[in-house]
Amino acid sequence: MRSSYFEKMIHYINNVYHVDNVFNDLTDTRVYPKYKTKQIATILLIGFLLRIESFNDLKFMLGKKRFSKLFPKGTDIPKIDTFRDTSKAMCVKILQLTQSCFIKTMRRNKVFDNGIIAGLMVCAIDGTRLFRKQAQI
Repeated sequence: MRSSYFEKMIHYINNVYHVDNVFNDLTDTRVYPKYKTKQIATILLIGFLLRIESFNDLKFMLGKKRFSKLFPKGTDIPKIDTFRDTSKAMCVKILQLTQSCFIKTMRRNKVFDNGIIAGLMVCAIDGTRLFRKQAQI
């Protein structure tokens, strides 16, 4: 996959769903945080888009400086413990409202047109395991 494809996808997501505005409103309960919640949420979203399955995989990618081009030079990339702490302390209500706004935008843009059954729209969102098969025992 070319890097320009990934950049186009990020621009599309930002332009259509206005993710930057949503992440500006995100808060958490950490006291005197070194990193903004927006930075953490952006990397988590990119990890979700890349289907990174665990924080351990994310830790490996952060160690290899895979996300360094996404931020201005001189910006420190947070450690994996910061991601865990921020995820636990994030305001869930804002994320729930954001999810419903995303789904409304998707409906308006006819993303799920083929998923209509008897006039009802069917959609399953399952984190990073969208296309994973279950192992048979």
